[in-house]
Amino acid sequence: MKHILASVLALVSVVCAPRPALAKWIGLSSEHFQFVGDASERDMRRIAQQLEQFREVVGQVISAQSTRSPVPTFVVVFQNDRSLAPFRPVFQGKAVEVGGYFLAGEDANYIALNAQQNSDAYGVIFHEYAHYLMASAVGPVPIWLGEGLAELYQTFEVTNGGRTALIGRPDADNLALLQGLPLMPVTQLIGVQHDSPMYNEGNRRGLLYAQSWALVHYLTFAPDRAGQLVKYVNALRAGQPAEQAFGATFGDATTLDRQLREYVRAYQFRALRVEFDDKIAAAPIGAAQAVDDGESSGYLGELLARLNRGSDARTYLTGALQKTPDAARAWAALGALELRSGNEDASLQMLEKAAALAPRDAGIQSAYGRALTRRADSGTGNGDVLYAQARTALARALELDPGNPSTLITLAEVEMASGSNPGAALDLVKKAVAAAPAREEYRLMLGQALAMNADFRGATGTLSLLMARGSRPEIRDAARLALARVANAEVATRQLLEAERARAGGNAVGPATGVTAPTSPASPAGRTSARLPDLPQGHFMPDLRRVQPGEQRVLGVFSSVECRAEAVVLQIDMPAGAVRLGARAFADVEFVSYRPDSPTGIPCGVQQPAYRVLATYRPDTPVAGADSPHRAVAIELLPDGYTPR
Repeated sequence: MKHILASVLALVSVVCAPRPALAKWIGLSSEHFQFVGDASERDMRRIAQQLEQFREVVGQVISAQSTRSPVPTFVVVFQNDRSLAPFRPVFQGKAVEVGGYFLAGEDANYIALNAQQNSDAYGVIFHEYAHYLMASAVGPVPIWLGEGLAELYQTFEVTNGGRTALIGRPDADNLALLQGLPLMPVTQLIGVQHDSPMYNEGNRRGLLYAQSWALVHYLTFAPDRAGQLVKYVNALRAGQPAEQAFGATFGDATTLDRQLREYVRAYQFRALRVEFDDKIAAAPIGAAQAVDDGESSGYLGELLARLNRGSDARTYLTGALQKTPDAARAWAALGALELRSGNEDASLQMLEKAAALAPRDAGIQSAYGRALTRRADSGTGNGDVLYAQARTALARALELDPGNPSTLITLAEVEMASGSNPGAALDLVKKAVAAAPAREEYRLMLGQALAMNADFRGATGTLSLLMARGSRPEIRDAARLALARVANAEVATRQLLEAERARAGGNAVGPATGVTAPTSPASPAGRTSARLPDLPQGHFMPDLRRVQPGEQRVLGVFSSVECRAEAVVLQIDMPAGAVRLGARAFADVEFVSYRPDSPTGIPCGVQQPAYRVLATYRPDTPVAGADSPHRAVAIELLPDGYTPR
């Protein structure tokens, strides 16, 4: 059960619709968590202390940096299994029998717990929460390290009345696998990736978890390996490639392989006893406050929505709002659900109401800002007004929660898309990346922001790392396309600088490009500036792909992608009608973007937003299975305000 929870959460469907909670709810806060629920105050305080102690142990074993969460974590504590039952994840129409679960989100995390659960349910939460903490502090880590640490922390146990804890106690399932199956070589273990068969096949994945636990356990407890695991994690945090860091830290893999086999055969796995000081042993927890039905319904509806039970969440929240029309959190949860479903009009109205009802709630203000930004990006309203409203809501959210990376990145999107302040956008993205290094999408945006500020060298370095070492294919592909975009922008800027220098005869050097450029009379003393193309500030001047012999190009709106078994079909809408272009795969089409708000990938289905593009294709060259006479060659996303001549 413990290893399938993440997969189950991704496949949830519909179960019986929950009813609004009737039991009395309370809320309280500790240093790193916010708790709400219908459990007793005593149970909630016990759970709060245990979660705070878990964070402390993670920090002591690895580093204090590995316990920080850039976004708030809400813990919903149910008094018993019956109370939790309507809010469980669902797989193939049936509720998954779990005593709790952890849901990581870009803007907030949620933990759901049955206060009467057994230790196994805590193990699932500790496992997933450990993954999250490591990713937040370090970024993507090798499979063996991530799963090994999560397995190590999973058996965390508080002892001695809350004054001590044990970590590293062997798990019975792992021991059975280690004794019953031959171990794989360490070189094979450390080479497993997310797309490796071993990580995606049930029986083999079990051995991967068990041996990863054994390796991490050995590196943690073996006296001759003291401090090496922390050194390795610090090397990863500093950006050193995993393979290089492994060899430099742990030495010869053959020697390590022999030592690990001896360690497992000895069958003497120790546990680490951690002593808590008075502060941690009695973690400060705030006074309990009453939570009304409207607010509790917001938390419960948000749980359902984040479990991908959208229909249940919508029914539940609508019913709750009929009883409590001024429930800000319920309005916000329903508005966020509608935004994820693409219902922008309804979402904006709901989130506007929630923001007015809760002006001091950072999460609600940020959600309203995201909805306004989405509407402005879609081009269906007055962009200047919408961006200004979004800026106000997001700035208010940052006043209340200054370090939330989701809010930082959304405000950066506003500044970049509106072209109003690319320098401020860059500062915001840098803060978001520092707060959430695991978010590779943020680093893609950092490359874009650097390019907008004419730091092409920095943009190229950032994107090159993602292209070479991104954890997912879509990240690597997006980085590759962004690098081409940056190269085009650098060439265009270089040409403009050289033309300006020829006209003005100046002799200033642009800091990022090394191109001689004139000093602008409006620039502060000692600084240089370059005139960019006559487009909204921050937008790139397209260096359009040349049409080759046998190719044709059309200007239109890239509206949809139909993904078939043997082909993909791209639809370009034009005033005279639609053109459909076939390709065997996305990789056969050259996607180039000249937009500062470039998408990180091209999904199947309706494109939201639908960008103006130049589409190049080969006529009368069909692709099998595409039902189109035309073969797609290139799609170039154009900046707003630009019309090709």
